[in-house]
Amino acid sequence: MSITILSIIAPDISHAGRSYLRTLNKWTKTGRVFAFETLDAILIWKATYLSIELLDAQRQLIHEKKMDQDIPIEIPEGVGFFVTVFVKKELREFSMDKNSVWKIVLIGENGEEIQPFKVDPIPRTPTYWILYPHLDGWQKAYYVEFPKIGLGKEPKLILRSIVAQSELKWNLK
Repeated sequence: MSITILSIIAPDISHAGRSYLRTLNKWTKTGRVFAFETLDAILIWKATYLSIELLDAQRQLIHEKKMDQDIPIEIPEGVGFFVTVFVKKELREFSMDKNSVWKIVLIGENGEEIQPFKVDPIPRTPTYWILYPHLDGWQKAYYVEFPKIGLGKEPKLILRSIVAQSELKWNLK
């Protein structure tokens, strides 16, 4: 039984797994904000841009590993991200609701802040653990999608609240 659990949780170190992890790392960015006086974590988050390259790599890994595909791997109609967020319990509200503690925006080539049209919590399934090995038990995971816009060469994703703000940037050159 422990071998089965390890095979689900342990990262895949086969050639296909290493190739996938390189692609995943290329499209995943991390942001952290700590309290100045106590160094307590206020926000730790990762966002993975769901590029066509990454989605193709996910499909290939699932096929090669003969995994059950319990999640959809589709090209988003807009601009999609897999986002994980760790914040203190009292600051956990992250949704499309106007009273959400955290707001997320995308900035593309024209510099305009774009609001998402979808922020969906993601259930933890074995496939998500394999496709996103940085997902841990302390973070909440979300699928965030924005309207299709010109991303330009350095799109930015900003997560902000009254207590903190963090910006992630991708280089698409």
